[in-house]
Amino acid sequence: MARRRLRTLSGQAFVSARNKGAGMAVGLIEPGRSTGIHRSAIVTLLPAAHGRVVLRDAGTDVDGTLQDLPQFGPMGSVCAHEVLGIPEPRVGLLNTGEEWCEGSRLCQEAYSLLKNAPIRTGAIQV
Repeated sequence: MARRRLRTLSGQAFVSARNKGAGMAVGLIEPGRSTGIHRSAIVTLLPAAHGRVVLRDAGTDVDGTLQDLPQFGPMGSVCAHEVLGIPEPRVGLLNTGEEWCEGSRLCQEAYSLLKNAPIRTGAIQV
């Protein structure tokens, strides 16, 4: 039923209490990925000192590529704007340090692509 509502645009989101793989599979069948999106990712809302934050790619994408990661930033920004009402969300790439020259080569290269996106970006040290 949820898939049908999304397909007919009378629904806005798909929420599942089942396992991640099943939820992702249902979302890929109907309504499917948006044009230009190569890989879907799970979004999790987490509490933070200033309210809530959106964690994008929350556990299903262990094989993310350089092509995928910069797409997650704008999608997370739209989610934070639409769901949490944040006027200009800041998007951070989880990294092992606060500087963009730190971390894996994948993170460094993803940041170089992400910083050209029309969103506010920053680093998040883990």
